[in-house]
This record gives sequence, C-alpha cells and structure tokens, in this order.
Amino acid sequence: MRFQAEQQVLVNVLQKIQGIAGKKASMPVLSHVLLVAQEDRQLVLSATDLDLSLRTSAEVTLEETGQTTVSAKKLLEIVREVNAEKLTFFLNPNNRLEVLAGRSQFELATIPAEDFPFFNIAADAATVSFEAQVLRNALIRTLFAIPADDDPFSVPGLFCEVQSDGEIRFIASDGHRLAYEQVELLHFDQLGLDRGIIIPRKGVAELVRILEKEERAKIGLKEDRLLVKVANTVLSIQLLEEEFPQYRAIVPDQRPNGFLINREQLYLALKRLSVFTDQNWKHVLLQLRGERLELSSGNPELGQANDEVDVVEAQGEPLSMSFNIRYVMEALQLMDSEMIRFEWLDELHGGIFTEPDNADYLSLIMPMLV
Repeated sequence: MRFQAEQQVLVNVLQKIQGIAGKKASMPVLSHVLLVAQEDRQLVLSATDLDLSLRTSAEVTLEETGQTTVSAKKLLEIVREVNAEKLTFFLNPNNRLEVLAGRSQFELATIPAEDFPFFNIAADAATVSFEAQVLRNALIRTLFAIPADDDPFSVPGLFCEVQSDGEIRFIASDGHRLAYEQVELLHFDQLGLDRGIIIPRKGVAELVRILEKEERAKIGLKEDRLLVKVANTVLSIQLLEEEFPQYRAIVPDQRPNGFLINREQLYLALKRLSVFTDQNWKHVLLQLRGERLELSSGNPELGQANDEVDVVEAQGEPLSMSFNIRYVMEALQLMDSEMIRFEWLDELHGGIFTEPDNADYLSLIMPMLV
C-alpha cells in the first residue's frame, strides 16, 4: 500500500471517526481505523465500536493498493501537527505504516486488516432525504436529558415515534427530567417508526456531529440499525431493544399554575446563585411572590445567595419548589424564546418549561426534596 494525500483532507475525514474509534475500546483493534487504498483512488476509512460504525472516504494519489489498521487517535495527531501540505503513506517490510511529511518521518504500529471486526454498515437500506438542521436541532434540544450509559434505572437512548399528524417526536428522560421536541420531517413516516425506535446516546451525539455542516442528508432503517448518509460518509447505529417508559403518564395534561418569565434574566440569576452550589448542595429554591420569582441557594460551608426576577401573567397557586440548578440552567440554554412559560400541577409532578410560541417543545424537571 502506498499513496499520497493532502493534509487538510485527511484531517477532515479522520476527525469524523474519532468519536467511534474510542480510547476506551474493549479490544485494541477497535481504537484503530481501517485504511483501504482502492484502485479508484479513494482511501476508505472505517471505524466501529460494534454498536456504531462509520465509513468515509477521501481522494488520494494512488501508487499501490492495500489495507491496514492504525491508531485513529495517533494518526490524526500526526497529520494535524505536521508542517506539510501533502503526506506520503506506505507499508514498510515490517508491516508498519510509514508517514512522510516534508522532513518529518513517522512509523506507526499496525494491526492486520484481517483482524478488524466485520461490521454491518447496512449501506443498501432504502433511504429518504430530509433537512439535516431540522433533525439536528431536535436532537440537540433533547440530548441533555438522555441518561448516561451506565445508568441502570433508565433507558440510555432517545425515543423517536410518529405522531398522528405525521410529525416526529423525540423524547428523552433520565428519571429526573424529561424533554421532547416534535418536528415536521417529510417522508420520515415511510421509515416504519409506528412503534418507535430508540437511538443510543452515543449514536445521537454522533448524528449531531456529522450533521453539523449539512443542509440535507438521507436516513434509512434496516432491521435493528439506523443508517444516515451525508456526502461521502455513512453512519450506522445499532438501535436499542429496550422498552421506553410511558412518558405521557409523566407529563400532566392539566397545569393550572404558571407564569411567564424572561429566559435570559432567569438564566443569569441562576448562574449567579450557582456559585454557592456543589455536588452535595446543588438545589435552587423557587418561590413565587406576587409578580416576582424569588430564588435562593445555599451551602453551610460557603454561605447563602438570594436573587429575584420579575414575572408576568402569574396564575394559580403559590410556588415553592426546589430543583437541581444545573438541570434548570441546561433546559434554559436550549430554549429559543425570549419569554418562557413555567407551569406546574403540584409539588409532586415537577415543573415544566415551555415556549409560548412553540407548542412542540417541553422540558420537565422533577423537584428535589431538601
């Protein structure tokens, strides 16, 4: 194997696979990228962690075909740091990958390509085209509520289902908070999402990353894998087979209590109060007093902080509830409206943040017992 490639082109494609070829891989070869130099002058790069698989390619100047695997992390570090517009790669007699860049020379240990695990990219799945930024925005606004993979009490994924009007709803919940976003994505109803699918947290994060600069993309579903195609890149995600909780039972239909409040003013007040919070003392107490919302946080070792923000259109019963301050701040950061609405049924059902001009987004946070 021997080829030449432009530095920036290689940096771009190698960055795409870093989130999948992880340093905490269960097998050494899973931290590697499979390089295949093809006769059509394409260098095909593949990475997998067995649940997520990504394949991308770059055009190169080919001298000899071949294949091998090398550390994805180290290869990116080398390519990014060298001072050369073009690099030469070849396998030496010891089956090490040599990289030549100007006066710099590197030799990377390899693992034979035959040892790279077979993965099903499902590239032949039927796909539909969609607006990439519409999907990406919905994923970003719900990703924060997906539990960590090691949470034994929650489903570590994003639930997607078709609504009666054909729109797609994305729902995430970690047991302490819940968020959903409903958007119109043409042709998604053709994917067979009637029973819903669950995308693992890492898969959602990779989707957000590869869709960042795309206007349109293609998506398909084949058996238990979700396939997304953008330009010269294909991402295949193993879907979760767990059963998602009945989230509709968590969100109360009737919320007679509520008020409108300026989102930025509330966020800045919470940011000031967060100075007095830590891992043990992380709550903020919200109390509604007429046309103002009083906020307080405290830590016996550090002290006490109080603030207040004006509200409008307050209605219903008095409010006195404590919440995880970080959860509230994360919810506010992902909302777009200048004014937001805070609603609640009672102290047991938590508080709900909505946008007055967008009925398709909701963020629920359960209260803390202090």
